[in-house]
Amino acid sequence: MALLEALRDRIANCRSAVGEALTGEEYLYFSQPDHARQGSGYLSHRLKLIGRSIGIDTRTHALCHYAATELIVGGVDIVAVAHRLGHRRPSSTSDIYAAWRPDVYRRAADLLASGLTPPAELLPVQHSRHRSAEQPRRTAPELEQRICDIRRRTGWGPRRIQNHLAAERLDIAESTVWAILQRHDLNTSKQEVESP
Repeated sequence: MALLEALRDRIANCRSAVGEALTGEEYLYFSQPDHARQGSGYLSHRLKLIGRSIGIDTRTHALCHYAATELIVGGVDIVAVAHRLGHRRPSSTSDIYAAWRPDVYRRAADLLASGLTPPAELLPVQHSRHRSAEQPRRTAPELEQRICDIRRRTGWGPRRIQNHLAAERLDIAESTVWAILQRHDLNTSKQEVESP
């Protein structure tokens, strides 16, 4: 950056010598004193030599690809990026110059995934399971009473009682119903339950 700033200052001095102000549209290498047109391949040659010295095979055109990618990832409008790179059509910039970046790809995937949460009405209904009857000391008295009343009234076994409660959105294990019936001595046949 220091070298580029020094070059910019030199270009500003050259332009001021011919009575022109710095516009920001000047070329780094030039054939005219005002830097308004491209010149020789000196910068390309120097960049290639510098790249080789650090093990990178590059050229000045690669800077266009880099600039396009970074500007687009940074949120700059594609039309502005195209203009900055001297392209007539933004499609040239997006089709040829913008490179794929894994971090941006992951961010895009996360963004899409976060928007794919289904509406609440499409999510499966979660029935809360009453675990109170699974241990004698944690039994909800209302639930135990309800199970015992159903057994006395209908004579149903644990499975039918469980299905009946599930229809009312009370999720309870068949083994738990059985344990409650045992605790209340209601685990006998229908005839014995109904007799006084």
